[in-house]
Amino acid sequence: MSPSSASARLAGSDSNHRRRKPTGKSKREMEHKEKRIRCRKWILNDCLLEQYWVSRYFGLKPGSVVITRQAVDASFEPVFEQVVLGKRVVQRTHLDEELAQELMQCALDLLEFPTVIGNTMCTSDFYEGQGRLDGALCSYTEKDKQKYLQAAHSAGICNIEMESSVLAAICGACSIPVAVVCVTLLNRLEGDQVSSPHEVLVEYQQRPQRLVSHFIKKRLAAAQNPLNL
Repeated sequence: MSPSSASARLAGSDSNHRRRKPTGKSKREMEHKEKRIRCRKWILNDCLLEQYWVSRYFGLKPGSVVITRQAVDASFEPVFEQVVLGKRVVQRTHLDEELAQELMQCALDLLEFPTVIGNTMCTSDFYEGQGRLDGALCSYTEKDKQKYLQAAHSAGICNIEMESSVLAAICGACSIPVAVVCVTLLNRLEGDQVSSPHEVLVEYQQRPQRLVSHFIKKRLAAAQNPLNL
C-alpha cells in the first residue's frame, strides 16, 4: 500500500491539502522563515517545529496517523541533498526518537485513531518522484511503479510527502528536536487519485492536529506542575 497523508511538524503552521506545496528553492526559503519566526514564539521546554500536510501511504488503513521515525529520500536514504556555492552538500535527516515515542504515548492516551511509527519518504516531485502514472510525463509502467513502491514498503516506509527531509536537515543543523506527524489519505498501491468524500478527508486532516494539540497540552501541564513528570 502506498502513502497519502496530512503531516504535522511540531511548532505551529497549518495548510489546506489543496494548497500548492512548495518545492525546491521556495520550500527551503519557507523552512528558514518558519524556523526564525517559531523559535522566538515557543515557550515549551524544547523548541519544536510543526507543520500540517497531506501524504500517501503503504499498507495502512486510510486515516491512519504516521509518526515519522526517519525521513528518507526517494532512494530510501536518510539524507537531504542541495547545491551550495556550486557544491553538492548532503545533510542527515534524523528526527528525535524520544519525541516520536512521546507522541506515540499521546496517541495511546487518545485512542481515537490508528497510529504507527515508521519511516517517511520525502520527494522533490509530486508525480514521477512519487511513482505516479497520472502526470503529464511518465517514463515507466504500472509494473515498474509497483516494484518501486513495494521496495519502499519493504524499506519500512509508511508514507510519502514533500517536506520532512528539509525540516529534519535544518532542525538537525540547529540542534532543535523535531517530529513529523502525518495522516494517510490514499493507498498508492491501489491508485494515484484520492477518492474519499470531502467530509471524510476533512476529518482525517484534523487527526494530526488533535494529536499535536494533546502533546502540547501535556507539555504545558508538565511545565506548570514539574512534580508530576
